[in-house]
Amino acid sequence: MASKLQKAGRVGWWLFNGVLFLFLLWIFAVNFLGFPYRLGVDGQKIRCLPWSVFVVKQSSSPEIQRGDLLQFRGQGVGHGFDGLLFVKMVGAIPGDHVVVRSNELFINGQLHGQLSLIKTLKKQPGYFDRSFIVLPGEYLMLGTTPESFDGRYWGTVKKEQILGSAYPIF
Repeated sequence: MASKLQKAGRVGWWLFNGVLFLFLLWIFAVNFLGFPYRLGVDGQKIRCLPWSVFVVKQSSSPEIQRGDLLQFRGQGVGHGFDGLLFVKMVGAIPGDHVVVRSNELFINGQLHGQLSLIKTLKKQPGYFDRSFIVLPGEYLMLGTTPESFDGRYWGTVKKEQILGSAYPIF
């Protein structure tokens, strides 16, 4: 029995050191070699996307399409989130018609979800109602869960805020 525990302990030690080595190698590659990839982790209890770890490819002008996952820096999102990094899915692209009405989001006439955080944000129903066409160089960023604090509440993200494309790991 003791030998099995010793073997398990050695395996755990090697696994820990291997992960630590890879982590340090990653930091070296990012900081000293200009490696264009970064690791992103969503540590929230309630996530807005089904994944919690991402590889982010830093790029100043990725080809952006509806459904892409992007990392961006929040500006004008309010509620203490300005300046933070977000990973969200592109829900609407330039030229799309966005309507928030009766606490529902419509993109080009199709329902894309509820505004489930109205009570949490201490706002009255209809507070976020609006209708607009997404302007060139802007994108409506959305999560995939009803609890997502996203563009339904704060509008579009400018291309200058986008840091790169995100690829889920798990």
